[in-house]
Amino acid sequence: MTRQSLLLVVTFLGMMVGFAQTEANRVENYSASAYQKSLVRYKKDDCIEDLRKLEAVMKEAHPCLYCFTDSLTFHQTFANKISFLDQKKDSTISENEFLTIVRELVALVQDGHLYAESNESLVNYVSERGKFFPLSLAIEDNKAYIRQNYSTMLDSTALGSQLLTVNGVAIEEIIAKMMPLLSADANLEKARWRQLENVFTFDILYWSLYEPTDMYEVSYRMQDGSVRKSKIDAVTGSTINTANAVDEVTRRLNIDEAASTAYLDINTFYNADNKHDNATYEKFLADSFKQLNAKNIQNLIIDLRDNPGGLVHNAYRLFSYISPVNVESKVMVKSSTFLKEQKKLSFIEILMKKLSRNSYAARIDRAAPGTLVEITSKQHFITNVEKKYSGKVYILANGATFSAASMLVKLCKDQHVGIIVGEENAACQAVSFGDLIKYDLPNTLTKIYVSTSIVNREDDLEKSSIRPQIALGRDVYDDARGGDSVLKQLMELVHQSASPSPIARSQK
Repeated sequence: MTRQSLLLVVTFLGMMVGFAQTEANRVENYSASAYQKSLVRYKKDDCIEDLRKLEAVMKEAHPCLYCFTDSLTFHQTFANKISFLDQKKDSTISENEFLTIVRELVALVQDGHLYAESNESLVNYVSERGKFFPLSLAIEDNKAYIRQNYSTMLDSTALGSQLLTVNGVAIEEIIAKMMPLLSADANLEKARWRQLENVFTFDILYWSLYEPTDMYEVSYRMQDGSVRKSKIDAVTGSTINTANAVDEVTRRLNIDEAASTAYLDINTFYNADNKHDNATYEKFLADSFKQLNAKNIQNLIIDLRDNPGGLVHNAYRLFSYISPVNVESKVMVKSSTFLKEQKKLSFIEILMKKLSRNSYAARIDRAAPGTLVEITSKQHFITNVEKKYSGKVYILANGATFSAASMLVKLCKDQHVGIIVGEENAACQAVSFGDLIKYDLPNTLTKIYVSTSIVNREDDLEKSSIRPQIALGRDVYDDARGGDSVLKQLMELVHQSASPSPIARSQK
């Protein structure tokens, strides 16, 4: 399953890469006031019709619409929003107002995969070198801390300090208004905090709720308790991307033979080639575990922090290397008119290559709308047990570990493979959704991405996340200065040679 958004982040990062190429040819930045003036206004009746269509599409296509929100609440909320629009005196609705309503309704499902894409005016704003809030934040307990600074008007001493206000509004109030617009499984709080830590996500929602500006006045509390105020300039998205300069796909293995410890970092399960050595994901795993076994490495840390998911097969493939037993993957896909229409061409292509009546395409194609079709696979199995890893495994996760990545965490926990370390992740214990279809609302052309599959994990739909066996909290102040406090703590635990180790004692 694939996250597809982390609430618009992937979309915006992709946009930034393309627009950065033409940025040097542009003379002036696109101001916040220009963005405000560019907002389109929709006819009120068109918006009402689109909300009714949105409700119908989700009802038909989503595999478990009422998993976390009962049907009465869901449909009554839609009715209330439609009534609200109908009673407005204005005959038109702005893009931002309509999109805010859509995001609130979409978040009602409590499915972290389901989301609404940004409006055209915002896309144009970004393409014309629009400016962003120049701070990325670390959020803990509804408090925000300055994690990264892209402004030239704020010095490095502010890093790690607690942000108090933005343009005179308390940050707790801003976060509280943003939270209902964020889609997360079972409305998990930490998962939504981690979404807001992306500066693009924060800005997109800020513009939905407040006036965008080219200059921000912020107040923040330093480590010594003193409070400071600063005016900071907004910056272009490409400035933020250049400062981060992180590969979209990270797959790397570091081995410390002296400590007999390896660190495997995988930030996505998307099916893309490794950019550093041109190896495919399958080859990367095969080569990595061949090295681990050949060198008899006793400890393996698998870092899945900030991994938004990808292909289920890739997650299960990794699991097969570290598990003594192979586990079949199972996903339930809901057949619907919308799914069949969007997959029609791919169905034809697949069927031309694979005419089996049991193929995924054929089964979905002939299933009646509303039917849940079980799709299973054993293709990820590692049949040669000598290729499997038998050392001690630590699975490192955080509040942005989601979808296929969180499925791997849950697999490890259920099958008693390795030790889960870090913080609770972004997926619910009970179920996970995925396999998105895109639908454009007919009048406003607002793009909605709706889940069509579900993995049933537990019969009990308790709204809890997958929690670690060893909780490790981060040091925001240290991390803001380039450290990795959680990994440092884990390395110290792994490298302790006393028997029994603190890790072993904590499990008794």
